[in-house]
Parts: sequence; structure tokens; C-alpha cells
Amino acid sequence: MVGTRKEEAMKNKIAFLAVGQAAGNIGRLLEQKDYSVIYVNTSQEDLDTLGKAKFKYHIPKGEGCNKDRRKAKQLIIEDFDNIAAEIEAKIKADMLFVIFASGGGTGSGAGPMLMDLLIDEGKTVGAITILPAQDESVKSHINSYECFSELTEIAGTGSCFIIDNDNGDKLELNSIFVDSFTAFLEIP
Repeated sequence: MVGTRKEEAMKNKIAFLAVGQAAGNIGRLLEQKDYSVIYVNTSQEDLDTLGKAKFKYHIPKGEGCNKDRRKAKQLIIEDFDNIAAEIEAKIKADMLFVIFASGGGTGSGAGPMLMDLLIDEGKTVGAITILPAQDESVKSHINSYECFSELTEIAGTGSCFIIDNDNGDKLELNSIFVDSFTAFLEIP
């Protein structure tokens, strides 16, 4: 099915930066709808699960963050120039949404840090973040709290969409979100 001109125009104006493993699942669904997505991760193993994803970027010295937000932030700071160059070379969009889980390590630490740095570079940036389910670890909930505390401090943030993993099956919630988000973008 050929998209309408409005759909195609939106796909050229909005792109996604999927940070961490959970974000990769959402990024794949968006990429299947022909949106541009760059997958960023500290874990090469997680990136390898994405198969034929078009744009993947492994943060050097990263071997996963194991819920360590500080480690993720430090890796982003050290490698930001390369990440920014990767975005500039591969994504031509007016707005970039950073996707990340708020309770993990790579996404929770790197997501807000990337948003802040990208806004400082003059980019228009929004967030798509995932809340941990109630039965996830205490560490996941502490990370989520710290992540949202940081998000509220970032000046100039665009829209923020939140997926609550307590509302159903995680993969089904991802599909519902992507379908709803793309339907929203297609409103005349």
C-alpha cells in the first residue's frame, strides 16, 4: 500500500533514536512502518538481536550497563561527538524522538543525557519512555524515578510519551503505542 503524501511527509520530518534493548523493540516496529531509526546501545549482543535493522551504533567500551545509569551517562558523554555525527549522517528529520526504558541502565541513563545534549546542539527532541512494571526490581523503580527527575529538568524538551508496562503484555503495548502514534501523525 502506498502512503499518502502527508504520511510520507511526516516520515521525513520525524525520526527515532532507540536507546537500549527495550527501545529496540519499539524502534523495529517504527522501522517496519518506514520511519528512520538509529539503534544505539552499549551492548553489541543486544544490537545483534535486531537482525537487519538499517542503522545500528554500538557505543565503544560498552558491554551493557546492567542497570548502571552512571556508566551509561559516562559512555554517552565520552562518545557524543560520534553519536551526533552518526545522527547527522543518517537521519534527515526536523524532530527526533529518543526512545528508552526508564528502569534499565543504558536507556535510563543514556536517554535523558542524549536528549539534553541534542537539544544543546539545536535539535528538536521528544521522548518515548517505558515505565517498569510493578513486579520489576527495586533497582528498576529507583532508576525510573531518577530518570524522570532528570527528564523534568531538561529545558526545551518536546513531547513526551510514556508507555506503562503495568497495562498489559509489553510487546502488545509496544504495538498499540506504535499504531496509535502513527495514527496520530496521520490526522489531517
